[in-house]
Amino acid sequence: MEKYFEYKDIEKLLAKDLISNEEYFLKTLNKNASSFKSEQERSQYVELVKSIFINLEKIARYPISATNFAFNTCKVIESQALTISELQKLLELTKIALQFDNSVFMKHFNNFACGADYLNFLIDFDIEPVFALKEMLNE
Repeated sequence: MEKYFEYKDIEKLLAKDLISNEEYFLKTLNKNASSFKSEQERSQYVELVKSIFINLEKIARYPISATNFAFNTCKVIESQALTISELQKLLELTKIALQFDNSVFMKHFNNFACGADYLNFLIDFDIEPVFALKEMLNE
């Protein structure tokens, strides 16, 4: 299997304890990247995931509820083979978490038993989560 991700790509996430098993996480990321048929899609997957990681590193510096968001975002990436569209939504969610007062976002996020469930909910139901979250956060 070709390597698209290396230790250096996740080391800052490891330092923040956002990933529990680095070897498994890297294996999963590389497997997911390899699953795309075209080189363009593989490249897009890698760029999106790396962009999400950069945002998560910043989010992890916030209070504990934001750290939970970052941890659960890593769990979603690790546990599912997300499509390019789903990764784009996830990237937008991380941008929102960086830009707005996180209290409203985190209130909704923490209402779910598991934060990863909230992220999956937003992705699965394709309810334009980015727009919906911006509306909630602007209220």
